[in-house]
Amino acid sequence: MLNIDKSSLQNISAHKSLRENFYLSKMTWFQVGGPAQWFFKPKSVSELQDFLRKRPDEMPITSLGVGSNIIVRDKGIQGTVIRLGRGFNYIEQLNSETVKVGASTLDRNVALFSQEAQIEGLEFLSGIPGTIGGALKMNAGAYHREMKDIVKEVEIMDFHGNIHLIQAKDL
Repeated sequence: MLNIDKSSLQNISAHKSLRENFYLSKMTWFQVGGPAQWFFKPKSVSELQDFLRKRPDEMPITSLGVGSNIIVRDKGIQGTVIRLGRGFNYIEQLNSETVKVGASTLDRNVALFSQEAQIEGLEFLSGIPGTIGGALKMNAGAYHREMKDIVKEVEIMDFHGNIHLIQAKDL
C-alpha cells in the first residue's frame, strides 16, 4: 500500500465524493478486482480541479471510464482512481456538423444523438463500448473510421487542475 502522510490528505478528505478502499469490482463490466486505495467521482469540473490542486503530488492518479474494457487485479490500485461523474456526461450540438461531448458520455449515446441530429460520420461509435474519453485516449475505431478522423479539438485537465485546449493535429 502506498504510504502517504495522513496530514497531507486533510486537504482532500473533505470531498464527499472521495472514498477509501473502494472496491472497483462495482465499477467494471466483468465485476472483478480489488480496491482503489482512494476512489473519487467528481460531479463537476470545479470539484475535480479543487481535488487535483489539493492532492499530494506523490499520490498517483488512475482514470477509469465506464469500466467496459478493464480487469482490475485483486490487489487493487494504489493512489486515487478517478471516475468522472454526471457533470462530464453531456452532448451539445454546436452547429449542423459539430457536437461538443463530455468525457464520460457513452460512445453509443453520441452515435444515437448524431443520428437524430443528422450529423454524419459518428455512426462507428455505436459499436464501441465505453466512453468518449476512453475512445479518444485509445483512438478507438471501427468500420474504417477512428477518433482521429472526427475530433477537431480537445479540452483537457492536467494533474494540477489546469485546463488546456489542444487542436487535433497536436494530439
